Amino acid sequence: MQRILRLCAATVALLVCLPAASRAQSGSSIAGVVKDTTGAVMPGVTVEAASPALIEKVRTAVTDTAGQYKIVNLVPGTYTVTFTLTGFNTVKREGIELTAAFTANVNADLKVGSLEETITVSGQAPTVDVQNVTQQSVITRDILNAIPAGMKSTGQIGVLIPGVTSTSQDVGGTQFSAVGLAIHGSRLNEQAALYDGMPFNNGQGRGGQFVAITTNDATVQEMAIETAGLNAEAEAGGVKINLVPRDGGNTFKGLFIGSFTNHSLQSNNLSSGLQARGLTSSTTVNKAWDVDPAVGGPIVKDKLWFWGSVRAQNTEQTLAGIYFNLTPTGHAYTPDLSRPALNSEKNENASLRLTWQVDAKNKINIQQQNAGQQRPYYGYSLGQLTNAPEAVWASKSMPMYQSQATWNSPRTSKLLLEGGALFNNKDFPTYPQPDNAPTQVPYVDAGTGFTWGNYPNVWGHNASHNFNWRFAASYVTGSHAFKAGVSFMHLWAYTSQDVVNNATVLGLLNGVPRQVTIFATPFAFTELMNQDWGLFAQDQWTLRRVTINAGVRFDALNDMVPAQTLGPGPQVPNRNISFDQVTGIPAWRNTTPRLGVAYDVFGTGKTALKFAVGKYLEAPNPPTFSRTANPAGGLVQSATRTWSDTNGDFIPQASEFANRIGYVFPLRRNLA
Repeated sequence: MQRILRLCAATVALLVCLPAASRAQSGSSIAGVVKDTTGAVMPGVTVEAASPALIEKVRTAVTDTAGQYKIVNLVPGTYTVTFTLTGFNTVKREGIELTAAFTANVNADLKVGSLEETITVSGQAPTVDVQNVTQQSVITRDILNAIPAGMKSTGQIGVLIPGVTSTSQDVGGTQFSAVGLAIHGSRLNEQAALYDGMPFNNGQGRGGQFVAITTNDATVQEMAIETAGLNAEAEAGGVKINLVPRDGGNTFKGLFIGSFTNHSLQSNNLSSGLQARGLTSSTTVNKAWDVDPAVGGPIVKDKLWFWGSVRAQNTEQTLAGIYFNLTPTGHAYTPDLSRPALNSEKNENASLRLTWQVDAKNKINIQQQNAGQQRPYYGYSLGQLTNAPEAVWASKSMPMYQSQATWNSPRTSKLLLEGGALFNNKDFPTYPQPDNAPTQVPYVDAGTGFTWGNYPNVWGHNASHNFNWRFAASYVTGSHAFKAGVSFMHLWAYTSQDVVNNATVLGLLNGVPRQVTIFATPFAFTELMNQDWGLFAQDQWTLRRVTINAGVRFDALNDMVPAQTLGPGPQVPNRNISFDQVTGIPAWRNTTPRLGVAYDVFGTGKTALKFAVGKYLEAPNPPTFSRTANPAGGLVQSATRTWSDTNGDFIPQASEFANRIGYVFPLRRNLA
C-alpha cells in the first residue's frame, strides 16, 4: 500500500514539474469550411480563435485541401474567429458562444480584397453540433444560476434531462448529496462522474453515489451531461457527467452563490385525509442554506491565474410520523410527539485552482479541494425510515480531499498533447448515535415493523482512495481529427463491520420477545482494483456534409484481495482465521468498437441527423466484483434463534431457546 501511495505522489509531482499543462477537459471545438465567392473551397487560410477565456489568448489553425479547419480542446467562453489569406479580405466572426463538449460550426466566405479590408460578422452563435454523434446537454453557468434547484449538484441537475432517473429526486436541496443517475435502462454504477475530464469517484464504486468529495458549485463553469452515443474515451455506456471547472482571468472577479429557506416559506400539506389515516405530522424544513463565495484573477497577467472558493451548506428537516424516543433504553418505543425526528446534512468545500501559462506552448492547472461532510442521521437518507432516531446511522466523513493536476500542450496547429493525474481520499464511516451506550440494546419489532434502542445491523469504516491518470495525443487537419490515448486507474477500498450490544440484536413481535440475532463481527474487508488500463483511438473524418466517428477501445482490468486475518469477536471468541492473497478476480481483457455518423442535412449547420452504435463494458466496482471472491466474505456473518422470554426480563438465556443446542457455543463455532 505504501508503494502505491508513493507512486501516486510521484506521478502527481512529475506532472506538476513537466513543462506542459492543461486547461479544463471540456472537449470543445470550433470547425468549419472556408470558400471563395464562387463556392470553391480555399486551402491555406489562417483561422484564429481568440477569447478572454484562453490564458494564451489565441489558438490557430490552417484550412486543408478541402477548405476545412478544426480547432480542438478549447475552453468554454465567447470567441472571435478570424479568417485571413493574402490577397483576400479578412472575415471576422464575433460572439461565438462555445460550451463544453460542443463543436461549433463556423464557416466563412472570402472575396478578393485589400489586406486592410475586414468584414466583421456578428450573429447568432451556432447551436447545432453537426459533427459529433454524442447526445449531450450542456448546463452553462447562467443556466445553473437560473435553475430553481437547491444544491446544483450533478444529481439535482442531471435528473432534469428527459429520461434520466436518479436514486434521490430532489428540488429544494434537502436530500442526500450523493445521487446516482441512469438512462435508457443503464445501471447506476455505469455512470461516469468526471471533474475536469477525470473520474473523481471514491474507491467504493462508480458514479454519483460514490463521489469522493462534495463539490463546490462556485468552482464549476459548466456541467456537460452525455446520455447516448459515447465515443471510445468512455469505458461504460451510462450517463457521463463532466464538471468543467472555472479559471481565473486577467481581471479580478468575484462570485457569490447563496440560498436560504425554512419552515416559514413552506406550505403545510398535512390534510385531514392523511390525519384520518394516522399521520400525525408532515415533513418540515427547519433550515436549508448554502453560502458559496468565490474570487479569482491574475497573480501575473497572462501568466498565472487563480480561482478560489469556500462553500458551506447545511440542511435540516423533520420527518413525517417519526419521533424521538422518550425511553430509548426501554423495552418499548415511546414517541415524544413534541420532538419530530430530524434528517440533516452539512457539507464544506475549500478549493484553490491555479492556471499557469508556462510558455507559448505549455500550460498547467493545479487544483486542491478539501471537503467535509457531517450527516448526524445518515440512515434516514438511506431509507431507514422505520427506525427511531437513536436507531439510525450517523456519519462524519474524514479525511475527504482531492488533488488534481492536468496537462495540455499544443505543439503545432495540428498536434496537441494532454494529460493529467488525480488522487482523492475519503472515509465515510457509519456508526451508532454518539449518545448511545455500547451496550444499549437494539430492538426490532416484526409486528410493527419499527426499530428502536440502537442500530440493529453492521456499521463501520468505508475508507477508500482513487488514483487515476490519463494521456492523449490529437492530430488534427481540417477534415480529419484523430485522437489516441491511455488511462489508468487504481482503487483501494476498506470496509469494516461491527455491531453494538456484544453483537446481539433482540427481535420482538408486537412487544413480545420472539428471536435473537447474533453476529460474527468484527469483520474487515479490503479489496483492490489493482489496475484498470484503457487504450483508445477515436477517428473523426468529415466528407462534405457527412462526418464519420469511428473508435475502438481496449480495457484490461485486474482486481485482487490482499492477505488478511480475522480475529476474535464477542460471539466468536476463539476465531483466528488467515486467508492468502487472491488475485485476478476478475482479470479481464476486452476490445469494444464504437461507430457514429452525423449528417448536416441542408449544409447550413442548423439541422443534423445522427446515428451511433457501440459496445460498452459494465463499470467495475471493487467491493461488488471482488467481495464474492473474498474468502472473508464467504463466512457466515449472522444467525438467528427463536427466543421465548419465560421470565420476562428481556435477557436471552439458554433455557429460553427452542433449540438449546444451537445457542451460544455451537453457534459461535458455526460462525467461526
